[in-house]
Amino acid sequence: MSVSNVVPLHGSDLPVAADVAEAEFQKWVRAMGMSQKLDPSRLDGEDRKSLLDQKRVITDAIERGELVVNDEGCFEFTPTGGQTIAWPEPTMEVMMAIDGHRETDNAKRMFFIMAKMTGKPVTFFRALKLRHGQVCQAVANLFLAS
Repeated sequence: MSVSNVVPLHGSDLPVAADVAEAEFQKWVRAMGMSQKLDPSRLDGEDRKSLLDQKRVITDAIERGELVVNDEGCFEFTPTGGQTIAWPEPTMEVMMAIDGHRETDNAKRMFFIMAKMTGKPVTFFRALKLRHGQVCQAVANLFLAS
């Protein structure tokens, strides 16, 4: 398919409406007990911008129908044509594993963190398309936000 034949999805072309995506994001925030932690009014400049950037990646994925909130309130992400990735609330084991993983390469460190959070192997995340990996990173970053 040539670039001239590609039609971007906008508004009503998306399977999930923007207001529904926002409501699903808020449902996940409440289910994970992060309402205060992820309240933009409690954050300053860079932290607020980072939160809004991560949120945009996540709500865009919800609008495309790739990311859903399951009955337990956890995200489930299914990349186009891919395997579903469940994102349960992380335990402190993840923090201990991060401490024990002295990787200086930020990308490798993030792959390790995402693998620990989801139970998927690091190689799974390395094989994701960039746009799908960005959704996974956004979810992991929101869990790790201080």
